[in-house]
Amino acid sequence: MTDSRAQSKSPQSHEAQYDPPADLVEVARVAGAHGVRGWVKLQPFSADSTVLDSVRTWWVSAPQKALEQALRVSADRDAHRSGEMPLGPVVPHRVVWSKVHGSTWLACLKGLVDRDQAHALKGSSVWVSRKDFPEPDAGEYYWVDLVGCEVYSTDAGNQPADSGDQPGRSSISLEQDASIGSDSVDSSEPPVTLPSDQPSLRIGVVDQIEDNPAHPLLSVLRQKPGAGGQWVPDLNARGKPIHTLIPFVAAHVLSVDLERKRIMVDWPADF
Repeated sequence: MTDSRAQSKSPQSHEAQYDPPADLVEVARVAGAHGVRGWVKLQPFSADSTVLDSVRTWWVSAPQKALEQALRVSADRDAHRSGEMPLGPVVPHRVVWSKVHGSTWLACLKGLVDRDQAHALKGSSVWVSRKDFPEPDAGEYYWVDLVGCEVYSTDAGNQPADSGDQPGRSSISLEQDASIGSDSVDSSEPPVTLPSDQPSLRIGVVDQIEDNPAHPLLSVLRQKPGAGGQWVPDLNARGKPIHTLIPFVAAHVLSVDLERKRIMVDWPADF
């Protein structure tokens, strides 16, 4: 009878009943317990992670090292850290309250009533559904939405013009915001209008955003045409993918079209 009760409380059997959203985004890591009332301390992935304050349902996955050992993860590890779905089961937690605490966050999760329960979550990843993010202000972008965008440069050199490469117009000027690592774009400048015959050259795709102290940087994985019309990574002499870092500021980013997943920049195509 004791074994039966213990089995019914097994985390794996408990977690198996949940069907997490397909758009989860990792926003923080549980640093440990805080106090004796079951509060948890979080290390957010952004200094101003407003998502943690506005979203009331967090999805929590087991500590990464434990998952890698249990699932024997190897190649999938890099995919997880670049923003893919959790490696293992995740459990939804209702947030009673959350608040900034220095460079970290504190939170009270429903059902956690003592320090031991909170400490058991140490190392866990905190995920939030993208659809639950607060609606950004006009001209603002979450970093997660910029990842995967194709990047085109107006510095096309002798490349032929392609009218199909023009993203929709937008006016942008950045300042840091960021719920989960997002760039807040708030323009006080006039919209940039791109001529319909403006030549453009495809540089590659945004694969991550680097949080530089001065301003965010788009890390663009350079690509070139491959066999069968597919785009393939451009490699250096050592066979490593080449990346271009582009400041995400109005002086260089001319337009962002999230609907078409395209960003137009004024940046040397071969820089």
